[in-house]
Formats: sequence, C-alpha cells, structure tokens
Amino acid sequence: MNLNIKEITQSIPILGNILTRFVRLVINSDASNRVIEYYYHVCSIYRKKIGVTIKKRTPLLIVSLTTIPSRIDSVYLVIETLLQQSMKPDYLILWLSETNFSYKSLKNLNRGTRMLINQKNRGLKIKFCKDLRSYTKILYTLKYYPEAIVVSADDDLYYPKNWLRELYDSYRKFPKYIHCHAAFFMKKLTSNSLLPYAEWLTPNDKFQGTSLNIFPWTGQGCLFPPGSLHPEVFNEKVFLKISPYHDDAWFKAMSILNNVPVKRVKQISILLRHIRDSQSKTLCSINVDQGQFDPQVNTIFKKYELYQYLDDNDSV
Repeated sequence: MNLNIKEITQSIPILGNILTRFVRLVINSDASNRVIEYYYHVCSIYRKKIGVTIKKRTPLLIVSLTTIPSRIDSVYLVIETLLQQSMKPDYLILWLSETNFSYKSLKNLNRGTRMLINQKNRGLKIKFCKDLRSYTKILYTLKYYPEAIVVSADDDLYYPKNWLRELYDSYRKFPKYIHCHAAFFMKKLTSNSLLPYAEWLTPNDKFQGTSLNIFPWTGQGCLFPPGSLHPEVFNEKVFLKISPYHDDAWFKAMSILNNVPVKRVKQISILLRHIRDSQSKTLCSINVDQGQFDPQVNTIFKKYELYQYLDDNDSV
C-alpha cells in the first residue's frame, strides 16, 4: 500500500494516540511489575555498591521504615530502591518487631529475608524493638536520633532514584518546614470540626504550601527536620489508644502542636508504584474502607484542641 506525504502526516496523531495508550497499558500491566521486580531482585543479588554515605552529614539524614511478617519476604525490593538513591542517606534503618523477628529467624527464612542480610553489607541497619504497629516506622529513629533529619518510607513501594534528593533539596531551601511528596489538604466544616476525609483536597489537586492544613502521606515520603514534632509524639499510651491504626494523623497532630507547617515538594503528588501482591492487607483498608479514618483524626484533634490552628478557608 502506498501512502503519500499528506496521508502519513494525517496518520501521525492517530498513531501517537495508539502508542500512548499502549505505553500506558504496559506501564500499568502486571508484566511491567514483574520486570521491575526482577530488576531489583537481580540488583539485590549482584550489586555491591554502598547505598549510604561514608562521610556523615550534620545533621544526619536518616531514612526509616518498618515491615510486618506478611511483607518480610518482599521488603528487600523496597530497600534496594532506597540503596540506589541518587543522593545517599547517612543511615537507612529497618526497624523490626522483636516479637515477630530475630536475626536467627531472618537467616532461617526464605530467599527474600536472606537478601536483607546481604543488604547490611551495603549500609542497611536492621534494629529490633518493641512493636508499636505502624508507628515503628519512624518513632524509634526520632527517639534515638533526636538531632537528625528523619525521612519516612513504607515497606510496599518502589522509590524512584531522585525521591530522597527532591525531599532534601526542598528542605535545604525551607529548613523550618516538614516536606512531603504526597498529601491531602484538610478542610474545616466548622470552627471545631473537619469535613470528612473524602471531601479534602486530594493528592491530584494543585497545592504546595506551606500550610498547617497540609496532611502528609508519610509512606510516599515525608521529611521531618530535627525538633519538628512535639515531644508528646512519644506518648504511646495515648496514641495506641486513640489512634491505633493511623500514625499519619498522630504525626500530623504533633506537627500542628509544634506549629510547624508542611510543604509539598511539587504542586501535584506523584504516587508511587506498589510492590506486586503487597496490598492484601493495608492500614488504608482499615482506615478508609472500614471507616476508621475520620474518627481517629477527630479524636486526636479534639483532645489537643487543634482545630483552631487550621485555616478556615480553602486557600492553598
């Protein structure tokens, strides 16, 4: 079949649309997830490069996370993405519940957990502690490294190479604020109440801050400067009682109590890719699907009388 120049030119937009749809399909497909998983799996076997700094900063920059038994075999994939950041942290700490794990159990479990032992040679620190549920993610790092910059990470996400650099660059420009990649924008209903979570501005809405109304999604990455959270943050008797499944709400409340606003790195959040088969049981399913999000947030805000610190209007 012969096509003249005019016909080819007219066909380009159509071909472009088809190609775009194909690329999106591939990116979102299970096959793509398997390729990414295989890449980081191979890297975790053969890569020897140290993933943390040799010469430490002042203050220290620490990436902190935890995991649960159902994800212990895949968390090494997350760790691998954190060891390959374009800007290295000073420490990368994985906190494990001493109730569920020990060094002996890690060595005796399957290939995925043995990978963690190998990653120790490249800078990963594995520490055992009392189980504080999702709070374990950063609470112990905040406690034992009070002068450090602490960055939160989740155990079920692939972190792109510039993830940490973007947070740190944003912090260096505005060192008095908390910085995050993804967030919601809280909206008030009355002077003493919030609109339901479903009516807040979402990560796809354009807002950047700074603002006390910005509610960080810590799993996507949140940088806490030294002293940015109120000392009440360590009151485990309170947070395990009034917000047992919602560490984000507690950390947000403690930043408001300390009058530290939040700034999002970009106007629109870039949500990260999940590890394959990691979403069968999540805190999000407990908080949102089972309707526990709003009650926990409001219980905390009422206890500490935090509504008064939030902006009454929708300005972002």
